[in-house]
Amino acid sequence: MPAKAPARKGSKTKSIHISNKGKTLVKVQCLLISAKEHRFIFSGAKGDGHEVLPSEMDTSGHKPDAGRLTPQLGRDGVEVTCDIQPHSTLRLDIANEPLNRVASSLGWVFILFNGGNLIGRPLLIETTDVDVDEVKAFAMDVHSKPFIPEELIRINHHMPHTHYAGIPPPAPDYPQLAQSQMPIYPVNLQAYGQIPLLPAIDPIYTPNSSDHHALSLVNYRHHFGNLCAIELGARIQEMEEYNLYDHAIQNLGTKGYMIFVPGITENKPFLRMGDVVRVRRCPAFDGIEYEGYVNAVVRKENKVFLNMPPAFLMLQKTEDFPAFNTPEQHERFNIRFMFNADSIRSSTRALTYLQSLLKFVGNPPQRSLAMKWLFPDVTDCVNLPSGEMPSVGWDFRDNTLNWEQKFAVKSIVKNNYGDVPFVIWRPPGTGKTKTLIEAILQTVEHHPNAHILAVAPSNSAADTIALRLIPHLSPTQMVRLNSPTRTFAEVRDALMPFCMVSTSRQSPNFFNMVNAPHPVGAFFDLDVGRVVRASVVVLTCEDASALFEAGLSNGKVGEVWEIYQREMETFYPLLHPASLGGAKRRHWTHLFVDEAGQASEPALADALSLILTTDTHLRTNNTLPQPQCQFVLCGDMKQLGPFIQSDHARANGLGIPLMERLMARDCYSEDSRRRSTEDRVGDVAVTVLKREAFVRLKYNYRSHAGILMMPSTLFYTTTLEVYAPRKLTHALLPPQNKNLHKIFPTSLPILFWSIVGEEDRAHEGGGWWNVAEALEVKRVVTEMVVKGGVAAGDVGVMCVFREQVRVVRHMLRSNKRLRAVDVGTVEDYQGQERLVTILSTVRSQLRFTEEDAKRGWGVIGQPKTLNVALTRAQAGLVVVGNPDVLMHDPDWRKLMTFYCKHGLNRGYMPKSITDEAARVASPTAGYLPGQLEQGHMYAMHVKQTRQQEWLGSAEEWHAGEEDERALGWSVDAVTEALEEWELENEGGGEVEWEEEVDGVGKFTTAF
Repeated sequence: MPAKAPARKGSKTKSIHISNKGKTLVKVQCLLISAKEHRFIFSGAKGDGHEVLPSEMDTSGHKPDAGRLTPQLGRDGVEVTCDIQPHSTLRLDIANEPLNRVASSLGWVFILFNGGNLIGRPLLIETTDVDVDEVKAFAMDVHSKPFIPEELIRINHHMPHTHYAGIPPPAPDYPQLAQSQMPIYPVNLQAYGQIPLLPAIDPIYTPNSSDHHALSLVNYRHHFGNLCAIELGARIQEMEEYNLYDHAIQNLGTKGYMIFVPGITENKPFLRMGDVVRVRRCPAFDGIEYEGYVNAVVRKENKVFLNMPPAFLMLQKTEDFPAFNTPEQHERFNIRFMFNADSIRSSTRALTYLQSLLKFVGNPPQRSLAMKWLFPDVTDCVNLPSGEMPSVGWDFRDNTLNWEQKFAVKSIVKNNYGDVPFVIWRPPGTGKTKTLIEAILQTVEHHPNAHILAVAPSNSAADTIALRLIPHLSPTQMVRLNSPTRTFAEVRDALMPFCMVSTSRQSPNFFNMVNAPHPVGAFFDLDVGRVVRASVVVLTCEDASALFEAGLSNGKVGEVWEIYQREMETFYPLLHPASLGGAKRRHWTHLFVDEAGQASEPALADALSLILTTDTHLRTNNTLPQPQCQFVLCGDMKQLGPFIQSDHARANGLGIPLMERLMARDCYSEDSRRRSTEDRVGDVAVTVLKREAFVRLKYNYRSHAGILMMPSTLFYTTTLEVYAPRKLTHALLPPQNKNLHKIFPTSLPILFWSIVGEEDRAHEGGGWWNVAEALEVKRVVTEMVVKGGVAAGDVGVMCVFREQVRVVRHMLRSNKRLRAVDVGTVEDYQGQERLVTILSTVRSQLRFTEEDAKRGWGVIGQPKTLNVALTRAQAGLVVVGNPDVLMHDPDWRKLMTFYCKHGLNRGYMPKSITDEAARVASPTAGYLPGQLEQGHMYAMHVKQTRQQEWLGSAEEWHAGEEDERALGWSVDAVTEALEEWELENEGGGEVEWEEEVDGVGKFTTAF
């Protein structure tokens, strides 16, 4: 690396020494670029025993481009090219010729080694006093994108004359597995050709950006197929950004190969077992391309293990060369990561199948079940009998359910709302998943022949469903179906008895390669008998395609039943004990989707294709329930949604979840008039109301009111209502905890800690961390656990980058009292809660937020991610961040104004924020806070004023309605509250009451 020699004041030359300590010759190209009004030249270059003559070029008046540099060295500066022999040193003498008598010369020196590795350093040669501001303005940006020489990029564009493909890791053949477990029929199954286990996959549609009409019944496949094709192109283009150039590959001998991939901790790129990696030699491309496969990924170490073809010959690792990342010890390669399009292709195939079902069926024609699920109408709902009042008189497994939750469970089990999907929606902490679990258990209890698919968009969400069902269901009743790319280390021990595990089909010892303390095996088996006998099968949206490939969809089971009814009854008496008189069998009866707001509509297509068929068993007149499949969606559209890479696809609806699209239709309106139809009784026109096929949960049982004040205002139109027990929400406040007054000095358990740090990353393209924020997080955690007595397991730390997770986790693990603190990303905390959460926002430079927003990273410009981050805490929330960066996001600006207004911030805060906080705090500002914030202001005013002063001022308020409106509460309400306050405080107790306040609404107040 070039080392800058110490410069004396007034010196006009500098020397750079470049030493080659290796065993091979190194080709060096050096380039000088001068700033405007400056001029640099190479005044001399000398190697060990030989002189190098430089070529001079005048660069006066040319300002360097701060962006991408072209490989034509010498075009904009002065260049020296030479070879450095092994164990030799090159000395470059650089002189400045300042123009117009400037004080100093500024520029850059770039050194290119072997046409690949580029090193750049800012250059300063002083003549008189240095202008510090001028130097800072010309400083090199260490976080700029790395320069890739054009000759390396061109290697990837050449057409190889030879292509060697490796052996992919073992993967299950679901059609073959299913067919091998089918009984031997009297007739040849294949001879009929009527039951293909794996239909041909439709080709990906050619994207046509200008052809996007409104979604309808007739263009369903074309609309989403086109958007999927555009998204596929964007994903492929994104993967190109993660290509590695002039990279080393470590030979592990019989265990394969390993590469170091910076950024893999942040899923940049997202790789998993079985993905394709293409490798070419560089810098001299020999025309041969090698195609390998990913065997394992160790994200915390940025390591990817590969299985390469036998033709891929490399220098073996020996004792003489223990390292692998230096050019002279191993060959260098260009490495390309190929996007795995299997999930998009599977969704495209499922969309084709669903399009074939979007039609009228039966005689007389009726809307098919697919039409009712994907395009529900008010006429598909069941009429509400006149004068009917809902009741919930059942025995529930969970006795803590409220009336709304019980009503949702009973509606689902009784199936009395129609053939449309049932939707459970509302904000975090309202018990959505708890309601879904109760509905599944009640369905199993009341419908013994039911077969339920419980689906979620992610493995963590699917695991949550399974873990909550484990206390009530046995391994014969429930199956957790996993992807074969999932490792044992990712699955909790409690789930393993419910999984189908293969120890006979093993991946090539990749568990041993990464020294995982888990048994060798994989989730390869598909036990058809166990799947069809289970009452509940839990899986992800993507893994639903495995069941379709195996022929375990309602459509395929129906065809098999229709042709081989007698044989199926003989060999599988437990499949369907009852008969439907020869009709096609519908094995799967219910589809429950949790975290539905996180799944795109094409992602749900595979799961829907398992249920929907051309069956004509429909309700006759939407009045009496008949045996029918049911579809239940549970989630929150205001939290994490599907990640869509393409801006065009997102703008045309690919990022809108099915749940969100359905909730905009009339049959899900809270206005009963939109949810009704007109009918006639004789000559009289009557309005027929429809049963509600949805429930909107509104009671939050998780968080302190202060924690929910801003989320309720920003995301839920101030509709959140707090019903969490006071013992939980006030656990960190006096009198329950008197040791945390430094962190939470007010009655609101919130703290915004202003930290103006600096983010950094270890590798080009790697994840980001912020040491200053990490140290502050550790200090806050230590204060809470050591001094505040909070259990370490009750503290959760959320970071927006996995590198920050690693740094914070390392700091906390150094103290054995803090090792139980859970540290993860915001996405990891979706659906979870902690007594206290600490959020590290990491970002301290505004320039990176644009890319973050484009890629869906962080909590700046990402309102759904921000909503998740703010609503995980039960009793305490601490936010650590840089206000200068956060204030550019409108939501964060409102948050910081709220923190300043209520004295919840510590440290520096921009003047514009403090001024805004002072303005909105004024009663005459016209600022209308949310309902929860109004309740807090009301309680604080009562608490801080003596009773006789209140009564005196209350008499004056009677005469001034204008003052009353400005204060936001009525005199009668205040007087009544004071009387209750006096009564409660006779024994020194705390105050808590529920009040209906004019102009404010109903809320619970406590202090």
